[in-house]
Parts: sequence; structure tokens; C-alpha cells
Amino acid sequence: WQVLILSSSTLISVAVGVYCQRRNARAASDTMATQSPWYLNILRHVLSYFSRFTTSLWNYALSYVPRLPAANDLSPEQKALRLLSSLESQHGEVHPTALISSFTEAMRRAKESLKFLMIYLHSDFHPETEHFLRDVLFNPTTKEFVDENFIFWMGNVTDVEGHRLFSTMRVTSFPFVAIFSLMDANSANGTVVPIHGRGQDAQERFLNDLIIYIERNTPLIARARSEREVRMETRRLREEQEQELMRSLAEDQEKERKAEEEQRQKLEEEQRLREEEQQRRNLLEEKRRRLPDEPAESTKGDIVHVVVRLPNGQRLNRRFLLAHTVESLYDFVDVSQEEVPMGSYVLMSSFPTRALSCGPQTFEDERVTRQLLLHMSPV
Repeated sequence: WQVLILSSSTLISVAVGVYCQRRNARAASDTMATQSPWYLNILRHVLSYFSRFTTSLWNYALSYVPRLPAANDLSPEQKALRLLSSLESQHGEVHPTALISSFTEAMRRAKESLKFLMIYLHSDFHPETEHFLRDVLFNPTTKEFVDENFIFWMGNVTDVEGHRLFSTMRVTSFPFVAIFSLMDANSANGTVVPIHGRGQDAQERFLNDLIIYIERNTPLIARARSEREVRMETRRLREEQEQELMRSLAEDQEKERKAEEEQRQKLEEEQRLREEEQQRRNLLEEKRRRLPDEPAESTKGDIVHVVVRLPNGQRLNRRFLLAHTVESLYDFVDVSQEEVPMGSYVLMSSFPTRALSCGPQTFEDERVTRQLLLHMSPV
């Protein structure tokens, strides 16, 4: 519709101008022959005045039409900061705390904080804008009240986002202030706050309208806050239950892991013991095979009669030839008893006291007596 107004104004101006030029040219050409009739002179003056009046009227009307926003690379935050800096340079820094963000982000913040959202659409082309900013918006009382009860956002109608709100909300007058509650799903549902007059009276009536709006819509905030508390409590209980479940599951998994580890260690220990037992049996079987035959009692010659006293008091008796090795004596002891494990003892003689170490040396090499009494000493 802006393009239509501009086009109409241009066409009318051009048409009137062309008509006047043609009439003037025709009148000039006829002057030499005869003087123009009086009514043509009057018509020419009327048309010329109408052309100037129409052009001025349309230019004045267009001053109330917001300019189309120019495309640029500024972000919504940068545009909001630019508008705020411009207004502060003219009216000071005492104003409601404006959110430096996009309108969508402002809506999200308001719903998140359970507050109403107040927006101000700024236009430099309207005479009442200056009075509203000076008398109402840039005021300590307004700042305190708005900061306590609202999330505040400002937009310029010359910017893309501000112009979109201008169109969506069908703005017909400026200054323009609107409030959005939690129930307003989009930018078309805001409540317009009327601006009355100028000066102290305008500021008081503005705050009074805000108070009335808050009183009417506070139950929405209270209900939303209650619902949020219920949701938060429900979520907290659910999280606690989930944490307890996870803790219980972790404990069960740890118990299961420990049980599996104990079972594995038990199986490994059993396997190790079986292997050791098998090795012991194999070694005992080897000792039995290599143990020399015991000489007969009637055998004459180089015979050693050995008595080994065990820790439990039992005695082991056997005869060996002097040519037999001391290792064969240990083999005999190992295969004859299970109380003392193999390799954990050494055989000792009492008179004289000395150790008879296991090895390939013979009894003759050890120069033992024919009657040898030994006992077991732990290694």
C-alpha cells in the first residue's frame, strides 16, 4: 500500500503538471493572435495550485508511514543496541532495562522467567514520540515499575523485525506499546497499551493501565508458576528415582562383577591347585620310579640303616647302600608321607648336628655312620 500511495501521488502530480504545461504552451502560441479568455486564466491558476497542494498533502501523509527497513548485515542484538544507544544519547540512561535481543528471544525469556513482556515500537517520524519518551518511558518511576514486573524490549519500525511487528499487530498510531502474557502464542496476540496526552498525567495514566493489566492477568502467572513448580517437583522426583535406579543398577552390576570375579578367581585357583596336584603326583611318580630297591636285611657290606623322625612322631625306616645318593633318601621320604610338602624341609642329624642336603652326592661321600637318625627341619 505504500507503493500504491507513492505511485498515485506521482501520477497525479505528473498529470496536472503536463496539463498545465500544455495549456501554458497553447496560451503562449495564441497570445500573438488574441488574448486568452479570462476563464482559462482562472483555470490555469486553479490547476497549478491544486498540483502544489496535492504534492504537499501526499508528502505530509507519507511522513506518517513507516519507512521500509533497509537490508543490512546487523544482527537483532546489534540493531537493539543501536536503537538503545540512540535514545540514551537524547534522553539519558534512566529507562526500563531493555533486553538486547531479538523479539523471539525476548518472548522466550519472558516465558522462562514467568513475567509479562512489554514491547515498545519506536518511530522517529511521529511528533508524539518525543513527548512519550521524555515524559513517560525515560522516567525513574516507570523504570522501577517496569523492571519489577516486565521483561522490556524495544524495536525500531525501520528495522526488519520492528517493521514485521508493525505489520503483524496492525499498528495504527504511535507511540506504540504492547504487552504479551504467557498465553500469547505469537506477536499478533499482544495487548496494546493506550498512550494518553503528555506530561505527568500521561505517565500516571500509563502506569495505571499497566497496573490494571497486571491485576487482570496475575492469575495466569500464578497458575503458570504453580504448574511449573509441579513440573519441577515431578521432574525432581523422577530424576531422584532414576538416580536411585541407576545407583541400584550400578550396585547390582558391581555385585555381579565381584561375584564373577570371585568365581573366576575360584576357578583359576581350583585350576592352579589341580595343576599343582597333578605336578606333585607326577613328581611323586617320578620319585617312585627312580627310587632304588631297598637292600635286603641279610645283605652284607656297605649298608646304611636310616631312620627319619617325622614332625608327628612317626618314624620312617629304610636301608640304603653307601653308593646310593642322598637324593634317593629324599625321594623315599617324599613318597612315604604327605604331612610335609616336598622341598619344604631339610634332613638333619643330631649327633653330630649337621644338614644332609638333597643332592647327587652318595652316602659314602657324606661319610655317614651305618646307623643314621635324622629329623625334618623346615626350610
